[in-house]
Amino acid sequence: TALDLKNVVDISPIATI
Repeated sequence: TALDLKNVVDISPIATI
């Protein structure tokens, strides 16, 4: 879900693009 994706981005600095 969109929320799950946002959470993953928040938790993973490397994934933060």
